[in-house]
Amino acid sequence: MVLGRRALFVISLALLSLGAGVAATGSTSEEAHAQAGLTNRIVLSNVVRDGTNPVAQGSFSVEAMAFNASGNVEVSLGVRSTASTVAVVDVEIYDSIGRRVNQQWFDNVPFGAGQNKSFTVKWSPPPGASGIYTVSVGLFEPGAYWGLLLHWTSRATTFSLP
Repeated sequence: MVLGRRALFVISLALLSLGAGVAATGSTSEEAHAQAGLTNRIVLSNVVRDGTNPVAQGSFSVEAMAFNASGNVEVSLGVRSTASTVAVVDVEIYDSIGRRVNQQWFDNVPFGAGQNKSFTVKWSPPPGASGIYTVSVGLFEPGAYWGLLLHWTSRATTFSLP
């Protein structure tokens, strides 16, 4: 991405759990829903990561669902950019005391203007990993050590394991 050009990313997040008793939480905003052109979303708070201000924070939208089944968590992420750009899409899961328990990123993802991209992150919690977990999502310019922070939310959604 060229400095001075900013892309707006809209993130849709579906939390699919294949484990019994998993629940997702969040709050909704009708205005944010209408602006993003999506329905049934949880609005992300815009926060700063590592003291770095996002250069193109824009608006984020989240859609979260939880399903019960066999013990794995699957996070489905949809990202849309308003401008043609290339980005790193970073998805992280944190436990209730802030330890990162899972991270997966997708490097050099090309976006056309208005194009939607989907990503899936799977995590197998260890036995006894009950508690509340938080999913964080970030978008960065690509680079050897990731470039500028474009968007970040430290609480895209939360879920609980029994």
